[in-house]
Amino acid sequence: DNVAYFELENVHELASKMLKLINSKPEKDILINKGNKSLKKFSSKAFVKDFENIIFQKIIKLKNILILHGSNDLYGASKVLLNVVDCLNANQYKVHVILPFKGNLDNKLIDIVHKLSYFKLGVFRKKYLNFFGLINRSYNILKSTIQIIKYIKNNEIDIVYSNTSVIWSGILASYISNRKSVVHIHEIPYGNNLYNIVSGFFFKYFVDSIIVVSKKVRDHWGKY
Repeated sequence: DNVAYFELENVHELASKMLKLINSKPEKDILINKGNKSLKKFSSKAFVKDFENIIFQKIIKLKNILILHGSNDLYGASKVLLNVVDCLNANQYKVHVILPFKGNLDNKLIDIVHKLSYFKLGVFRKKYLNFFGLINRSYNILKSTIQIIKYIKNNEIDIVYSNTSVIWSGILASYISNRKSVVHIHEIPYGNNLYNIVSGFFFKYFVDSIIVVSKKVRDHWGKY
């Protein structure tokens, strides 16, 4: 109500409104006062903040990234995870993290991630390469894959990031859900070539991007 309205493309009405404002000081003063009051509601900071919200929420949709981690401690790979989360937050990602159980890492993550959850992820290690171990892992990997697929759908996840080479359920879930999959490999598993071959097959055919922590890790997995 702090402007003078006229019908679009009606030149005569526009001229009439302009003459009225020129010739009527009281009406002009009323509009000026109302305009000044409205102006006090706005600031450059508020404008920038509202503009950023429109850009990120309406034009550039914030990407949801799901991170899967195979432990809950404060050692090497977990420290890398914390650095990754900080980097993603700085780049406007909404970070979801799934851990296999509760532990010391929770307190570090709870305030810096969008959502923290716990699933049995069916972590696959060399010790399961036996008859009963393979049955156990097959069941747990299948179960956790289904859970992760549901999580991806319910939370509109765009990228699945596995912070280890031993969580195959995340790789399968992202592949089935047609989402981008990233695996961050820290491990060099020695002593069982079959394990390396099978893992290498998964990485080659079901993963979009692979990150390694060192040249030595890259050289090891490059053979598979």
